[in-house]
Amino acid sequence: MYAERVRRLRSHGEGPIEGRPGLIWAHEVGYNHRLTAVQAAIGLSQHSRLDEMVEARRRNAGYLSERLADVEGLELPVEPENTVHAFWKYVVRAVPGHGRPPAAEIVATLRSRGVPVLLRYPFPLHKQPAFAEHQSVSLPVAERLSQELLALPSHPGLAEQHLDHIADEVRRAFSE
Repeated sequence: MYAERVRRLRSHGEGPIEGRPGLIWAHEVGYNHRLTAVQAAIGLSQHSRLDEMVEARRRNAGYLSERLADVEGLELPVEPENTVHAFWKYVVRAVPGHGRPPAAEIVATLRSRGVPVLLRYPFPLHKQPAFAEHQSVSLPVAERLSQELLALPSHPGLAEQHLDHIADEVRRAFSE
């Protein structure tokens, strides 16, 4: 059963021995994905602030979108109708062309100017070791987007001055 296997994997791959109540053994190599008491306490305290933190991210994303709306070559995130985006990451697309440098160069420029930005998915999943059996597959859209998507900060701790700095530097990097 799938649920039983997941429970076993989260606990070092250990589970009961059939017909031997109270005894366990390692059925397979697993992990330790259980929370400590301290992690659980922190998680519970943060849970009470979840709506507030998501709203702050949404507010920050909205502010960045306003400030970056007219940047040529920058595609902003969208929030489809009847959905609520949490903006765990504020991911934008650096549209190639018009003599603009590749996204990786834009990232390097922004980082040198104090903007903690990353290529969001620098390696498509099918090219990573965990999916080695799929490395020969051609997924051109995933491969292209892995070189075009940037993750800008949007976390709740950002003040308006930080957002202004991010927006100003992104505008500058896309206009150079």
